[in-house]
Amino acid sequence: MRRINGIGQNRIQSKEPSRCFYFKHILIFVIALFFFLNLNSQEKDGWTLKKDYNGVKVYTQTDEFHDYTNGLHYEYIILKVENITARNKKLEIAQVLYYDGKKISKSDIEYNTLFITSGEIKMGSTSKTSPECLKIFSRFLNYSNKPVLTGFELIINTEDL
Repeated sequence: MRRINGIGQNRIQSKEPSRCFYFKHILIFVIALFFFLNLNSQEKDGWTLKKDYNGVKVYTQTDEFHDYTNGLHYEYIILKVENITARNKKLEIAQVLYYDGKKISKSDIEYNTLFITSGEIKMGSTSKTSPECLKIFSRFLNYSNKPVLTGFELIINTEDL
């Protein structure tokens, strides 16, 4: 430490950084971390990345369907597949579903085939024309005594064309 004497001053100057110095650097670090995490977020316009299967990214999102005529209201998990490779792909998609914690068993796993070109995005919807492999029934919104989807697995085999 060294003593600085000036006119009317008697103070001690330390070579240690001040608390203000630390505060500024911590604040800059927190802001940088926030932007980094925000840029690398797995959510993209409400879509959450489920998994990347050999360059085919699969995203999920929940959506509702309301059939007012029949008084039925459903919730679905909608799938979006994005081929980020330079090759066209053939996808074999199977769904393993769990309702109220119990696996819904079928004697054989059913695979649905989907073709997707390089750079293409295919998305499911709640409509009847949407491919079944791109939507999963989750629950009835207006019935609490019906089974509810508690989990699912996707089995996706990819093949370059």
